[in-house]
Amino acid sequence: PGMVMNGSTAIWAGDAGANKSTLMRATAQAIRHGVDDVIPIKREGFPIWVNAEEAPEEHTRQLGNVNEALGLKRTAPMFTIHARGMRIEDLATRLEKAVRETKATDIFIDSLSRLAQGRSLNDNDTATLLVDSVSGFGCSVNWIGHTGWENRNRLAGSRHFENAARVMVLVQSRQSNTRVVSNDLFRGVRTRVTKANGALETSPMLWTLAYHRQHGLLSAEQATEEDWPMLYCGASLGDRGVCGRRTWDGVNANLDVRCTRHRDEDGEP
Repeated sequence: PGMVMNGSTAIWAGDAGANKSTLMRATAQAIRHGVDDVIPIKREGFPIWVNAEEAPEEHTRQLGNVNEALGLKRTAPMFTIHARGMRIEDLATRLEKAVRETKATDIFIDSLSRLAQGRSLNDNDTATLLVDSVSGFGCSVNWIGHTGWENRNRLAGSRHFENAARVMVLVQSRQSNTRVVSNDLFRGVRTRVTKANGALETSPMLWTLAYHRQHGLLSAEQATEEDWPMLYCGASLGDRGVCGRRTWDGVNANLDVRCTRHRDEDGEP
């Protein structure tokens, strides 16, 4: 709810490794197969996945993991266009035909940076070209983007991306701060709608994802703020005490809570 708007453009932004692709694959498959235990979908539909990030075999492997996490057969289908190295103009032609033939309701594209093909995402013309090329098909278009190094709370690149999108979603994740050593890793994933023109305000949503260090995603379930609470930065500010800023970034290598400003620091002023 609130993350995919019928017939409109949305951009999900987050740091590298924030589990954006996993969450969006799960959303696409939940819509396709009518599964609402993990992703609380409001309707079924026919999504198209545009894979510009990974080799086809890696996409298939990760899709199998997502299917099992949703309680589907590992081979549950997803209509996929493999677009690594493809020009956005060529992709637009293929998408237009695919939407017409399948009567697709949603398009999910991974990702903005790959389809830019070396163009600067800070360039307004690049933003306009990418977004406009796949608009006007009558279905929702949902892009994956990355946040900037200097501001991890907003999409990296031209403001024209945000201007063109009716929905902006910030995806954040953090690893469990337990010291238990095992092959399984537990990650909290949090989404927050930061812009929603023409939509009701939506509360943040949370999930717990379990991963195997070698094999990838094992399971996914909805979570609450009690499972993954807001943290408070403990970085030292010298005589002024500690930072105390509210954060969802998680912990550093020493398991100390750090906000974005102090995430890569040892806490000294």
